[in-house]
Amino acid sequence: MSVAELLLLFPLLFILFWLPALLGGLLLARWCRLPPLLVPLLALLLNSLIGYAVFWAYFASPMVGRIASIVVLGLSALALPGWLPWRAQVLPLLRTPDLRWPLALMFAVGFFYLSVLYAIEVQRDAEEQAIGRFPNLYLAIDNVLPLYFADRLAHGEEAHILIADWHSSDRPPLQSGVILVYRPLVSWTASSVGVHYQLLGTILQLSWVAVVWVLCRLVHVEAGRLAWVFAFLLCSGFFLFHSVFVWPKMLAGTFTVSCAILLLPWPELERSSRWGRLVLASLMAALAMLAHGGSFFALLALGCLLLWPRFFPGFLQTIVGCALFLALMLPWLAYQRYYDPPGNRLVKWHLAGVIPVDERSAGQAIRDSYRSLTLGEFVHNKAENLLAQIGLPFLRPEHDFTPDRPLPLYFLGHWMNGEYYNLLKALGVLNVGWLLLLRRTPSGERMGWLLLLATMTLFVWVLLMFAPGSTTIYQGSFAMMLLFFVPLAVVVADLSLKWRRILLTIALVDFLGVWVLTGPESTRPNFPLTLLPLPTAALVVALLMGLARSSVELPRVGDTP
Repeated sequence: MSVAELLLLFPLLFILFWLPALLGGLLLARWCRLPPLLVPLLALLLNSLIGYAVFWAYFASPMVGRIASIVVLGLSALALPGWLPWRAQVLPLLRTPDLRWPLALMFAVGFFYLSVLYAIEVQRDAEEQAIGRFPNLYLAIDNVLPLYFADRLAHGEEAHILIADWHSSDRPPLQSGVILVYRPLVSWTASSVGVHYQLLGTILQLSWVAVVWVLCRLVHVEAGRLAWVFAFLLCSGFFLFHSVFVWPKMLAGTFTVSCAILLLPWPELERSSRWGRLVLASLMAALAMLAHGGSFFALLALGCLLLWPRFFPGFLQTIVGCALFLALMLPWLAYQRYYDPPGNRLVKWHLAGVIPVDERSAGQAIRDSYRSLTLGEFVHNKAENLLAQIGLPFLRPEHDFTPDRPLPLYFLGHWMNGEYYNLLKALGVLNVGWLLLLRRTPSGERMGWLLLLATMTLFVWVLLMFAPGSTTIYQGSFAMMLLFFVPLAVVVADLSLKWRRILLTIALVDFLGVWVLTGPESTRPNFPLTLLPLPTAALVVALLMGLARSSVELPRVGDTP
């Protein structure tokens, strides 16, 4: 990727993706009487629903798909002048801090993370850069499978097999659909399909910024502490890696957490339409599953939490919500069952430990696997799954940094490996927050909701994953990670300025040494992109400092647009 592509194409795609959808999000917020705080998440919902529809248009015919893409892009372009008569009402809302700051942070963080990704030359295509940039982590090509799927549909080719013996039905279609919406732009620019895919995939994964902003606002984090929360999160290898290695797991985590936000009884949302929230939450739950199947663990935990009388939405609402969820899922379930069966490989792999492809159903494979276990083996497997959260059993890096290399590189390789796989290692300095949670903290009950849901997800994950020690981060729900990261960062951001600075310095040294400055062997600087992380990092820092020093109070969460 060239400097021109990053400097010109990324802002263009960012604007095309967000600005028209934000206007639709404002309409949805008005309809449901929801605060502007949720508008970016509603915009993401609209873009994803459009992408899902365009996926099926391409599946019907490449020509129908291209027409659908052009129509969507044309309507997006017409949306802006169409809103001019209402600009007096709309523009002030678009300038509210709860829209302005998350969007600015997403843009700046995306610029910074992408500049870090392409700062070195690894002799790969743009969409495969992350595989070469972080070669220590047993990375397959999962990040480009949605692109392969989209390419097959766009060219009218057989889509049953994506690569080797992996079927298209093994990979949910949401990200492929969103990418296909913008497919015509490839022929209108000088950039490759891979460049467009990487930039759009990063924009999708960066939606975590918006959901973190919403969570922090709902637990009453003021602007100054919000800046510190984001500083800690941005200095985490977890957020860097999973923002640029664009398997749609962060997107799925965003939708899952958004679903939980809409269903939990926040007092600030009491004035909103109960049925409107239910409809939106059901759609977001389905989109989470259509983005990545790992959402199942968190959604199951959320379903269990909602059985608690305080959170239970009611029998009628539950039935309607489940019906909407199934209605959106049904076309994809039919695709898996009838067009490209069996579509259950990953379910059997994770829940039954069955890796070779066979003819058994998922239920039969799970029953057979557990029947062969003794009670002692069952307990051992679940104990190993729990120990995996702290890095046991130890997983060696793919490229073992042997001691004959410089000693710092030997340790950095293993450290990166641990932060990639294990929950507590990924949390880094935020593990201090576990001690701080023992004291009474502001909005403690609300933080308790988030931590309870995260802990329930962890329990479901540990219990259901079959193979011992298989609960590594990338095989679970990223909603769980977000729900652990945010409360811990919030309580750490409540420490004295001295301790915040000390902990952030440690996190920054870890981030730079392990994830930014350490690259694979046999690489060279990718000038002039090598210099770009400096100004992009400065932009992020300037935004965080501006947020921290802002004299403008954030609006009340319960205010509706």
